[in-house]
Amino acid sequence: MNVEKLQDPSEIIQEKLQEASEKTTPSILASVFTLATYDKESGFPDCRNMVMQKFNQAETSFTFYTVESSDKAKQLTKHPFASLCFYWKPLQIQMRAQGIVVEVSEEEIEQAWSERSRSSQLFLLASRQGEIIETPQLLRNELDRLQEENENVEIFKRPKKWKGFKLVPKSVEFWFDRDRSIKNSVPLRIRFLRRLKQLKTQKARLAFGKWERKIVWP
Repeated sequence: MNVEKLQDPSEIIQEKLQEASEKTTPSILASVFTLATYDKESGFPDCRNMVMQKFNQAETSFTFYTVESSDKAKQLTKHPFASLCFYWKPLQIQMRAQGIVVEVSEEEIEQAWSERSRSSQLFLLASRQGEIIETPQLLRNELDRLQEENENVEIFKRPKKWKGFKLVPKSVEFWFDRDRSIKNSVPLRIRFLRRLKQLKTQKARLAFGKWERKIVWP
């Protein structure tokens, strides 16, 4: 793949995600990214690491899940714009994206919930993410209680508090570090831009144009 000539960042993302997962242990770490949001209440940006659940190559979007009581869910509801950053250490590649965040469909949320492990579902049911807790033992007690009450339940019903979001970027930028084994090797920085328009409501579809590629001074 000649990344300098590609006109669509999705091709690069898809290939590098696969390559990074093959070279990362455990492979899920290749899907870990930093999500940056804006807190209107404090006026400060906020960030945290998350796991991407799905990459949609057709629209170049990144899907993740959380509960509605979390800081990120509250912040995205009030200010549906965000940035994310992946760093694939084995490849020495950084990828950043900025865009609009929209909620995914109920059907997609249900499908994602059904694919989660029972232990993951149990934890999400017990957790009150974002609320103050006096001691971690309270969470352990709640997990034990739910486990005992639902010993014969294989798949739990999805709680309404569990939401899905996807970031649809207007810009994507890659940093390919220089190959230090090659003399006079230089880093490569490529930026992709496109027009992005939000239609009517946060849950509506987005209209976006074709990508434009630019090589940027590193």
